Amino acid sequence: MNAIAEHRAPDISMFNVDGTRVTLQSYWSQRPIVLTFLRHFGCAFCREFIIKLRTAYDDFVERGVEVVAVAQGNWPQTAHFGNILRLPFPILADPTRESFQAFELLEASYAKLWHHSVVREGFALAGRGELPGVGYTVQAILPSNPMSLRQLGGTFVIDRQGYIQFAHVDNQVYDHPSIPDLLDIAGALK
Repeated sequence: MNAIAEHRAPDISMFNVDGTRVTLQSYWSQRPIVLTFLRHFGCAFCREFIIKLRTAYDDFVERGVEVVAVAQGNWPQTAHFGNILRLPFPILADPTRESFQAFELLEASYAKLWHHSVVREGFALAGRGELPGVGYTVQAILPSNPMSLRQLGGTFVIDRQGYIQFAHVDNQVYDHPSIPDLLDIAGALK
């Protein structure tokens, strides 16, 4: 949990996958949301987590909760990513990372990105056959791409009044909350 919890969530405007602008409030005013921020499209740990959210999506919906993901790419990249992973929930594009900053998400040093624990967790992913996204990683490091490899993610549970009830700011690239914990927290807001 982070100090930002139980504060009002920033109502940031981002791009939907069709290129139109949408606010976060348009989601949380309908029902509580689990809001997750992805590092970049090539992050295997983010893909693993987003697939877990996709798998549990019906359980979130059953509890009256929407899942919303935010990516730092532009809206066509974000739409493509959402289509590839067959996401049943909205994924929003924030190419300027304004929402990442508003939610006080961290940026890691390059040394931290290559820490032995990241390498160990990466090998564990590969051992499970879950290490896709190499092409996206290459795209993310190109100078023409505004995505930051150093950007870390986070996950928040926001109630219908726009208050953050749970905040998990990732401290490392593989650091995500558990799906059962998110289901419990989000389900309690019904």
